[in-house]
Amino acid sequence: FDTDDAIVHHIPAGEVRQGLDTRQEVIVLAAARADIDLYLEQLHHCGLQVQSLDVEPAALYRTIDRFVRRKEDENLVNVLIDVGYHRSQVVIGRGREINFIKPIDLGGRHLSESVSRKLGISFDEAKTLRRRLNDSQSEDAARDPVRQAVFDATRSVVDELARELSLCLRYYSVTFRGHRPSRVRIVGGEACDSQVVRQLGASLPIPVEVARPLLSVDISRMKPADRRGHLSEWSMALGLALRMTTRTFGPHDGAPREAHEATPASATVIDLGQAMAQAGSESSNDSGSGEKTATALPEAVHA
Repeated sequence: FDTDDAIVHHIPAGEVRQGLDTRQEVIVLAAARADIDLYLEQLHHCGLQVQSLDVEPAALYRTIDRFVRRKEDENLVNVLIDVGYHRSQVVIGRGREINFIKPIDLGGRHLSESVSRKLGISFDEAKTLRRRLNDSQSEDAARDPVRQAVFDATRSVVDELARELSLCLRYYSVTFRGHRPSRVRIVGGEACDSQVVRQLGASLPIPVEVARPLLSVDISRMKPADRRGHLSEWSMALGLALRMTTRTFGPHDGAPREAHEATPASATVIDLGQAMAQAGSESSNDSGSGEKTATALPEAVHA
């Protein structure tokens, strides 16, 4: 589309060397105004009042950004891969800054399609089968022939996803020298698939783990059945809610804050609004830092 009829923002990605020159790499984000207007119109018809629009990678990284508290945290390289239904997204950043974004056209839909094709069942049956296997983990899982058949069916898709992620890690290491990630965190609806997590972990040179985006968030209002597992599927919703949130989170370990009064470093609270004001740039990456007691989380997500 013509950029004259679009909203264009950029995220400063960091300084890179090109020959003898030092240059500023940027990530450009753009959307046609007509598409934005149509999107807002659909939301308004649903009765929603839109407070803010955000790009998915910025929302995802905000769930990590809120844990950057100490000086040494600002030099940690964070790698997130959101394995969604239609596609996956790789987001790499250091401290509070996003350095790299890459969409990959592989997701849960492709996994279910592979199972459907290899096992000769319908697509809906394949989705149901994968969900049932993810919900029923047991000691005999490794000897389950059905589970093994599903694993064999999805192996090529996960291998391709691992190759794409390896290329992203290699590009980051070459472009932003001196800083290397220590692990990969998986978020999104497919993060609950233990086979996907294990296969990615076996294919990548650094450890892979499932992220816990709702760590230190008060989830007492959620139904008990909805609190199980890592809750990694909440990453996008939480990241979007944090954009307009000014409250704070509790300590990492969930202990009452009074227990940390003797250790100020553990009890540090960063105000989201203040951090966003300090970061203040015209880019779409105004992902502030903060910690939140999430009593208003349902309202924020609804908004």
